[in-house]
Amino acid sequence: MRTRVWALLLLFAVGTGCHQAVMELDPQFSAKADQYAVSGRQGLMLKEKVSFGPYSSGEVDREWDSIGQWQLFGYHSATQDGGFRFQLEGGGGTPWRVECHNRATLREMSLDLLLGENWSWVVESNNRFSCGFTRSGESSERGWLMALAESGNGTPLGGMIGRSDGLRSWKIEGIDRLQGAAIATAAANGFTITGDHGALAAVEIINEGRVWIAKTVQGEDRDLLAAAALAMLLYREPERMVME
Repeated sequence: MRTRVWALLLLFAVGTGCHQAVMELDPQFSAKADQYAVSGRQGLMLKEKVSFGPYSSGEVDREWDSIGQWQLFGYHSATQDGGFRFQLEGGGGTPWRVECHNRATLREMSLDLLLGENWSWVVESNNRFSCGFTRSGESSERGWLMALAESGNGTPLGGMIGRSDGLRSWKIEGIDRLQGAAIATAAANGFTITGDHGALAAVEIINEGRVWIAKTVQGEDRDLLAAAALAMLLYREPERMVME
């Protein structure tokens, strides 16, 4: 999946005179939002730290990805798990602690035919990404959970972020289109976070990354959106798993 995304980004750059590809975003929202450039995403994962505006992830504690595979006749199954954790720096209140987990699943069938030919097809392929947001001194009911998943019909990661007690929630939509492009990239270029009265934030995860937060969002909600944006920027789509 990642290979196809970068191939499409390269094709777009060539077709537009090498202009950098950017995520498609509602201009009415971006005009009323604070926009931040992102730093730290292109470095090594050792002592990884991502920041934008007044916010930073601090040093990220990232787990090594693990892959489990099994095979029975022509049926192959593989699962890749990974995760990371960090604490938000730069917010105005008690800092959010964030712990994330991602899982990719691939199931394939293959059939050996005459003359040495082999046919294979994907039975299931999906990614799931979830994060918990907590603050010291507060009950677990005031924590937040972000859950993103692919729907299985070719749409990018999407889902929601909501408080553990169910009293508040925001929708998260994956954006798979580039500004000025006629085709989708088949994976998320970024995300928008939307509340009851419209967009609250947007995150571009291609290139160096960019973040938009609505000017009307302040205080605790702004810090939480910043923590969610950092989690999205730190997310790494799993590489294509090779069946042995």
